[in-house]
Amino acid sequence: MIVYLVNDLGSHLRYDVCMSADRRSPYRDMKPDDLILRDLLARDRTILANERTVLAYFRTALMLAASGVTLIKFFPDQPGLIAVGYLLILVSPLVLLFGIVRYLSVRSDMRRIVE
Repeated sequence: MIVYLVNDLGSHLRYDVCMSADRRSPYRDMKPDDLILRDLLARDRTILANERTVLAYFRTALMLAASGVTLIKFFPDQPGLIAVGYLLILVSPLVLLFGIVRYLSVRSDMRRIVE
């Protein structure tokens, strides 16, 4: 898919929108000087969305761990809930790690656009 952008002076900027799983940037063929205000604002929104996303992963990991501890403390006589509690505690760092890796990956992609 090819998208044409029109800047304030009326000239067309062309870039290919990447819709595959290779995660290449749609700005890969553009120089930073060719970006127009709309592109720069979109980049800033993407950076802020990436920060919100990592915070959501952190919040989710924290709630999984808290839920696990709650199950273990409030239901000490039910082995099934204790097992679920320990499972939640074990899964929470994995969720946090996945969120951090994803955040760093997107951040490095965004830094490549700036350079």
